[in-house]
Amino acid sequence: MSKISENIPLMDIREVKKIYGEGEYRTEALRGVSFTIHPGEFVAIIGHSGSGKSTLMNIIGFLDTVTSGQYHFAGQDVTTFTEDDLAGIRNKEVGFVFQSFNLLPRTSAVDNVRLPLVYAGVSDHEQIERAQKALTMVGLHDKFENAPNQLSGGQQQRVAIARALINNPSLILADEPTGNLDTASSRDIMKILDKLNKDGHTIVMVTHEKNIAAHAGRVLEVSDGQIISDHRP
Repeated sequence: MSKISENIPLMDIREVKKIYGEGEYRTEALRGVSFTIHPGEFVAIIGHSGSGKSTLMNIIGFLDTVTSGQYHFAGQDVTTFTEDDLAGIRNKEVGFVFQSFNLLPRTSAVDNVRLPLVYAGVSDHEQIERAQKALTMVGLHDKFENAPNQLSGGQQQRVAIARALINNPSLILADEPTGNLDTASSRDIMKILDKLNKDGHTIVMVTHEKNIAAHAGRVLEVSDGQIISDHRP
């Protein structure tokens, strides 16, 4: 993982608001959200559709910016960052796991996983070596050359997790990681995330399923753009 000091919060969010549109089309998606997440935590964000949890995830992962308030990531005030700065920190510090997997359909598991390293200028040999290691970590040591359509949904999500790990990010951001999976596959994916957290990875997971959220050490519940609960299961 990236060298992030354990003495300061990984994320420190203070009175963050996010407003879309103007006039009669004005929507306040986040209304003064505040919380702190430290390195090594496993935090679930839950809430109904339209609660603001997806907006919050996009801000945490530098996919969107705040309207007002403060967001410090590893001590850096990211509200002052340019689009290029945000892209840089997003690519270096965040590993994304999406509900829909977001894999290239006609590309092998290894090539899907090593894609972030292509943009980082890493040599082909090291790209393949690191991708194979990441796939082995998630139990796919025998699926290196399989394309997504040759893998089950659970296996495709494992490829996505391996891709998220490839840059040794400070944060793994998982958006409904079990949303498209059956019960058995969901259980397997959560075992992998549990182990990654035990190994020291910071994980923030967005989900609407309370049984999935229960895997986290801490649960933030969002409703109408505000955090209404912050507890440890």
